[in-house]
Amino acid sequence: MSCDAQSSPSSGHCTPASCLSECGPGSVDALLMSERVLENQHLLDALLEFKFHHIERSSPETLVTAFLAMRRDLERCEFLLAFRLRQWLENQIAVRVNVPDTGFASHRPLKLQGNSLRHVYQNYQREIFENDLLVSGFEDIEISLSWTEAEVVRQEEALLRNSY
Repeated sequence: MSCDAQSSPSSGHCTPASCLSECGPGSVDALLMSERVLENQHLLDALLEFKFHHIERSSPETLVTAFLAMRRDLERCEFLLAFRLRQWLENQIAVRVNVPDTGFASHRPLKLQGNSLRHVYQNYQREIFENDLLVSGFEDIEISLSWTEAEVVRQEEALLRNSY
């Protein structure tokens, strides 16, 4: 199963527009059937929590935090499925960068670098601070996560299907 139905499996690159909505949940289901995951109670609990947050359509921050909490253990036992899940998350969530008092605001793709949401935010703050030279310090840069437009449309369609 590939995240990107349009490109060849060898390209290894998935985009928000071509990412299959089932890729992430499918990866979670495959992980929940993995013997290595089932043997690790802590990882199993974390994966079930992640699945719960996804089903409940929790905030992007909550979903990313849940993923990052289990990422190391997940990558040790099922690297390819963890990679697929990370790539799916990066395609479903965008980063909003705002610098008040300068008028600077942009949306950027999510890159899950680091082991916590704080690390992710700091990477974006550092990038703005070093490259755009708009602020005197990190504290002047506001970072937030939002669902990509493609994911918002998928969620709305799912709500409509479930309402009948």
